[in-house]
Amino acid sequence: MKRIFPVLLLAALAAPSYAGIMYTVDNNTSTLMKIDTSTLAITSVGSLGVTFQYGDLAWDSANQTLYMIDGRGSQSLYTVNTTTGAATLVGAHGLTDLFALAFDSSTNKMYAEQFTSPAILEQMNLTTGAATSIGVGIAGTRIGAMAYDSKTDQLIGLEDCLGCAKLWLINRTTGAGTLLKGTGLDTNNSGMTYDPVLDRLWDVDVNGRLSFFDPSSGFAQTSVKTFDLSLDGLAYVTGTQAVPEPATFVFVGCGILGLLTARRARRRA
Repeated sequence: MKRIFPVLLLAALAAPSYAGIMYTVDNNTSTLMKIDTSTLAITSVGSLGVTFQYGDLAWDSANQTLYMIDGRGSQSLYTVNTTTGAATLVGAHGLTDLFALAFDSSTNKMYAEQFTSPAILEQMNLTTGAATSIGVGIAGTRIGAMAYDSKTDQLIGLEDCLGCAKLWLINRTTGAGTLLKGTGLDTNNSGMTYDPVLDRLWDVDVNGRLSFFDPSSGFAQTSVKTFDLSLDGLAYVTGTQAVPEPATFVFVGCGILGLLTARRARRRA
């Protein structure tokens, strides 16, 4: 006679843990900083070696390169070493208060905008640093930060304003803007980036405030943390960070672990 004893199997799958990385800049010291989106810890990477005032960062996912515009520095485009923080000049663009930068991964194009009215969209030459204007801009609007939402294929601009900030959908062909959200937002000289893992637009400003806009709830803003630093520019780095940790399984059973344990019954003499 054969008896089959099923072993009790419990498989507990742990929730994936994501460790996204964002880069920003200490506006007072021109130092590259790194923010872990899981722990919200911020650490210093190193000095840019150039003056940064109200500029921005953008991650070129095609070439795995971090780019920077220095705002009120030397009006130039740079690449930034994510290990040392050192900036390397690409070339001058010569535009006053060019504060917003974003990389469109669908076309591998870099866009920027001045914090002047009208807000005119610029396409950046990643070889020379030169900027080419697109269209006539958004009248009465100054864009201080930009991000490309890869999920919806949208270029989104932020009109910084204390208690009166606005989010705009920017047409990459004409430079025209469509208002996405015009109330309930509060930012001050900030940087913005899209997080493809959590599907949110992160924002950090010179008051040290980290918050995010949720596209799934009408771009409502949620405050997350305040750092004791004056921060501007923000770029979420893709390619190696958004990887779930291995799942954890726990097996509980009697006898030999496995799906089934077979044991033949012995006859007593």
